[in-house]
Amino acid sequence: MDTSLFLAEILQEQKHEGLEEEEDEEPVFVLTDEWMEFFAKSEAKRKLEKKQAKKKRKN
Repeated sequence: MDTSLFLAEILQEQKHEGLEEEEDEEPVFVLTDEWMEFFAKSEAKRKLEKKQAKKKRKN
């Protein structure tokens, strides 16, 4: 067997093994400032609506 062909096969196997390892890893998510602000506003709005609904039920 040609040495360069043998090395190419080894490299291909290593790449394939590397891909399998990457598939097993959990994805990484980053919370950006924009999304943090969006979620904070949404949560504040939800709490305000809940408070207003509770207030309406009392009256």
